[in-house]
Amino acid sequence: MSRIYYRGKLYDYPLKAMNALRNLGLGQSTLAILSYARARLSPPKDQTNYEGWLVARFG
Repeated sequence: MSRIYYRGKLYDYPLKAMNALRNLGLGQSTLAILSYARARLSPPKDQTNYEGWLVARFG
């Protein structure tokens, strides 16, 4: 079993949505979901570099 240790909490790996959202808390979970939604609705125009490709797929 693998886990990720982040800010004093353990997260399942591979990530499970409910485990990650519960451990992050309401504020950080909301920001993560909004970031993902924004990237999916309006992806970066330049996806020729790694950062643009990554943001377009994962927020």
